Amino acid sequence: MSEVIIKGEVHSSRGDFREERDILAEGVDILVIEGSKEETELSWLHGWFGVAMMIFEYLFASFLYTDHQTLVDIAKGQEANVVYTRETDAVLIKNSHKIVVGTAFVLFYSLIFLSALLGFLGHHVYGAVTLLMAGLGPIIILRIYETKKSGNNRDKKIAKKIEEAAADGGRVVAVMGNSHAKNVPGYLPEEMDPDVREPNYGFFSVSMGRDLFVPAVRMVGMMGVVYPAFLMIFEVYFAFI
Repeated sequence: MSEVIIKGEVHSSRGDFREERDILAEGVDILVIEGSKEETELSWLHGWFGVAMMIFEYLFASFLYTDHQTLVDIAKGQEANVVYTRETDAVLIKNSHKIVVGTAFVLFYSLIFLSALLGFLGHHVYGAVTLLMAGLGPIIILRIYETKKSGNNRDKKIAKKIEEAAADGGRVVAVMGNSHAKNVPGYLPEEMDPDVREPNYGFFSVSMGRDLFVPAVRMVGMMGVVYPAFLMIFEVYFAFI
């Protein structure tokens, strides 16, 4: 019988990251980790989604999220198999209802043009924040739908990955956001009794404030470079139309 540990995390928490490293150091045969296995490949029709993902990953997640690649390296160092909960982020588009995709599409372009307008009016801080929201907003809409939809939703798919990983025995460690960790056990077989571990501390805590302070400052510094470049691209675009 497999030993299954489900570690719920706040994605920005260093405390959770340290605990995850400690869990893996105790031994792991299969690591199930929330994330995408492959780079996202999209048709030209969904190019906007690729841009939104770039904003989300490079201007937000790369600064504020802990790096799961370290956990992958620890697992591979023990010759453990690594299972990702999503093959590619493109499934967010493919598995969503057309109305949801359309809503995310409209929101993305509305925020992009609003960001540029605010910049041209001299409101650079508000414009930069709006540019970030152009990446976060559509992704959040698609992810919420993927998780909350009836039938084969996100939590059920993650549970299936864990069930398959545990089929051959061994020690299975699954790392995921705490909202998933609360729901996934309900989709596992009754005979499977996972050890579910909650985050070390909440998002609205002093410890989390310390974790976020330096990354947030770095993110603001990067936006100070990226946002003027974004406005320059818009200026060149309008100069040729």
